[in-house]
Amino acid sequence: MQATRILYLDDNISEHTFIRSVLSKIQQQVFELTSVYTYDDAVETLLSQSFDICLVDYYLNDVHERTGVDFVREMTKQQEVRCPFILLTVAHERESDEEGLRAGAVAYLEKPHLRPELLERTIRYTIEQHRVRRELEELYSQIRELEAFKASLVRLAGHNLRNHITNVKLSVRMLENLVEKSETASRNLNRIVQAVSSMEQLTGDILMLERLNLSDNDLDITVNLAEMATEICEGYRSYGLKPGQRLLYSAPEGDLNVRCEPTQLREAINNLINNASKYTPNEGTITVQVYEEGHKVGISVEDNGYGIPADRQNELFQPFARVLTKTTEHIHGTGLGLYLVKTLVEKYGGEIDFESTYGKGSRFWFTMPKVVGQAANTALADETTKRLSQPIFTTDPNQIPTSDLDPNSLNDVLEEEPGETAELKPKEPPRTGPTPPKGTES
Repeated sequence: MQATRILYLDDNISEHTFIRSVLSKIQQQVFELTSVYTYDDAVETLLSQSFDICLVDYYLNDVHERTGVDFVREMTKQQEVRCPFILLTVAHERESDEEGLRAGAVAYLEKPHLRPELLERTIRYTIEQHRVRRELEELYSQIRELEAFKASLVRLAGHNLRNHITNVKLSVRMLENLVEKSETASRNLNRIVQAVSSMEQLTGDILMLERLNLSDNDLDITVNLAEMATEICEGYRSYGLKPGQRLLYSAPEGDLNVRCEPTQLREAINNLINNASKYTPNEGTITVQVYEEGHKVGISVEDNGYGIPADRQNELFQPFARVLTKTTEHIHGTGLGLYLVKTLVEKYGGEIDFESTYGKGSRFWFTMPKVVGQAANTALADETTKRLSQPIFTTDPNQIPTSDLDPNSLNDVLEEEPGETAELKPKEPPRTGPTPPKGTES
């Protein structure tokens, strides 16, 4: 039977004798006890030797007035130390108990009530619990590495797809000049344009979701929700709505600040307004309202459009879910928009909900915690927005007048290789199994 190696730190020699006596009465396990009497000796011993568990007295007669809790707190920060800690004391003190556990101790025992079976069971359970915890930490670390590897694949594939999509759009714009008198060719080109637009939107949504998953939850960026919504609504009033649609907007005055990455928040608001416009007929009305509700700030987008059947409403907010009816089956989309909004809102501690009546319209809204007593970090937010919203391609083929395109160069364009793309070879995927010993092949 392999001995359990124990390091015991206590300034009182008689306590070491007592612990040895208790351990000697345990028949089903062999223990190897190493005694140390000072804080510094314990640090040196624990850093130079390997132990299965460490018993630490709470009160140490230390010249620097350091306690057993200080020792546990310092040692749990050392990567070289891999054993769990149990605090021992002569009296029951709830504050000491909680302080020790917060410092990193796994258990807390009172010496007057210490019996052999209690000490044996606590040592055994503590060692096993610590072993399982370390295995979970290693698995979590491997999962994080795999997530990062997956994200790198998605980013590379997404950016490469965008590059190819741009080449297709450019070629289609050139072809339009050549087939503008052919109704059949124009109809087929229109299908290509719609397909490419769907691919472009899907690629953008997937990349946005990856940015959401990788971005920091603890961003120190605050954005005025009312100001951002006002800017977005003014843009929609100028362009972006269907013919005859009206957009009504209202917001209270004051600082309605939320903590969020500005580009992502803008994307969420755009998604809700764009959905309202798509699923509302011409001449319909879209109402956007920013409001304050206790310690929360919210925005709602309401339309008098097609609405969602009651028996299909539970499908919303699922990735790639689209609730299509006879009146909406002609509307294109990726099924990621609402899922993206929900992911973003919940990432920053918010909530999202909706209500809808089929044939009458829908209302979607989300709320986020209000940042009180802090002005919006407009400079930082603007800088971040500018950095994250920069287009990958400097020229949008849809914005190139057909008169500027030379039909004679069409063959050259189609014969060219696609634009430069990043080689789809991210770093080698992380190893998920145990690390092989040195000198062996994996």
